[in-house]
Parts: sequence; C-alpha cells; structure tokens
Amino acid sequence: MIIDTEWGGFGDKGEADYIFTRYDKIVDSKSDHPGVNSLDKLIAGMCMGELVRLVLERLTANKVLFNGNGSKLLRTRNSFPTKYISEILQFVFLFLRISFSPSTKISSDDCGVYSNTRQIMDELGIEGATFSDMLLLREVCVVVSRRSANLAAAAIACVLNRVRRPNMLVAIDGSTYKYHPFFNHWVCEKIRELLDPGLDFKIVQTGDGSGRGAALIAAIVSRVKRDEEKRLAELEVQRQKEAEAEEKRLLEVENEKLEAEERARKMSEMLKYQFERGAEESAHRND
Repeated sequence: MIIDTEWGGFGDKGEADYIFTRYDKIVDSKSDHPGVNSLDKLIAGMCMGELVRLVLERLTANKVLFNGNGSKLLRTRNSFPTKYISEILQFVFLFLRISFSPSTKISSDDCGVYSNTRQIMDELGIEGATFSDMLLLREVCVVVSRRSANLAAAAIACVLNRVRRPNMLVAIDGSTYKYHPFFNHWVCEKIRELLDPGLDFKIVQTGDGSGRGAALIAAIVSRVKRDEEKRLAELEVQRQKEAEAEEKRLLEVENEKLEAEERARKMSEMLKYQFERGAEESAHRND
C-alpha cells in the first residue's frame, strides 16, 4: 500500500488555528495565497526563514536583540532565507559535541562557533552583535526549525499509527530535510516518541517531488517484499531442516526404545530358562 499524502492544505478549514502564532499569521497574510496550504506554511522551508526574521525583528524592536539596533534589511520581507538557518546550525553540527536529548539546549564551548552567524549578520547589515545576540539568534533558529520538525513528525506518526504495517517506509523531499543538519534527527526522534509500541519505520530522502517519491517508495516496497519473501523462504528451509532433524531424533529414540525392549525380552527369556533349568536340576537331585 502506498499513500501519497499531499497534505499541505491540512488546516485550511481551521483545524490548525490553535498552532498558528502571530508570526505564522503574518506569513500567511502576506503570502501569495492567504488561507491555503496551512500545513506547508507551518513546516515547509519556504516559510521557516521568514518566521525567524519576524521573530528577530520583534526581539530587536523590543530591544532584546542587537540593543534595538537592527537594519533596514532585517525589516525587509524574505530577507532571511532558510539557508541561513542551516548555515548557522551547520557549524554547530560539525564542530560541537551535542546531546540530542529533547531537554538539552544547543550550546557552545568555543566562541569561534559564531563565525557563520557573524557573517550572516554582516550580510543583513547588522553591526556590533554581541555574544549574547549570537546565542539568542541561534536559539531562535533552533526553536523555529525544531517546531517544524515536530509538526512534520506528528503528521507522519498519525499516518503510521493508522496504517500499522511492518517495515513502514516514509519518503521525504525538500531542501530543508536535505540540508538542515538536525532536521532528520528531530523528525525521527519525535516520530519514535509518538509512534505506537511495536511499530517500526524507515525514512528515505527523495529529491524529485511527490510523484517520483511515490515511485521510489513502490520500488523500495517491492525490494523489501522480495527480501521478506527470501527471508521467509530461508526460514522455511531452516524449519524443514529442523523438522527433519527432529524426525530423525525421534526415530533414533524409537529405535533405542525397541532395542532396549528387545534386550529386556532376551534377558527375561534367559532368566526364565535359567530358573526352569535350575528347578529341573533340583528335582533330579531330590529323586
């Protein structure tokens, strides 16, 4: 069974309203198609960078970030592409020891880890960013992208819990899943948390859209089916060998039992013969 979700429009009838933050609503209202593709706007990479920018803009306006000194570019729509998030966190991924515990915040023991972040701030025209600014900026990237991963995982887990098949495969495409250094881990981590006990899954990455993704799943399912048939055939051969070995063992036990009974019969006849002969000899002596 193959399911092509095409669920980007989930929430268009208000099902996801409780998830939308003030920033999500701004992204939606200024999009080319307000009110549609709600789930896409919550989890897709095309909106993730803009969500981060809106949060940064508000933090700056409240003088929590950059001492209130932002830049015109930071206040410009879509000036913070999603690739910035991957670049900021990629450096962490490559050079830091990170605990992937859900309760653990990404932190640094090396001030040089902010070189990518500082370069991005330069591109945005922001000067004088402090160490605390860099840390807060990175935490915003983590929170926004992790929320995206969690929502994607929740949707996937719902389908898997409904399908309830062995060795379920999930094909995911998109640049965020491909380039974000933590997205894959966060998605898998949350799916495992939400998945019913006893169910198993595997995620494969595709890069050619849902149509080819479905074809890829079909090919993988076919391969898995062949592997499963091969495994079952090997198990059947093993079962037959074990059955033959058990049959041979039982036959040997039966033969040993028959041989023991034959020995006992002969021993009984010999004892009877000796008893009768002894009785005859005793009778002759008495005569």
